[in-house]
Amino acid sequence: MGELAEMTINGLLCQECGGYLEDFEEPGYPRTCEDCLAYEKNKKRPTKDCTPS
Repeated sequence: MGELAEMTINGLLCQECGGYLEDFEEPGYPRTCEDCLAYEKNKKRPTKDCTPS
């Protein structure tokens, strides 16, 4: 397994964007950074006007 994959699995890197997490801890499970969590929370579904026809 590659170094980046191990760091992601161990929780040092965000599982969505690959950025370092602010606490620099490795809890032993994949985690998501605050920015990715905020993006998912604020993401809106497309309206009928936005969908391709």
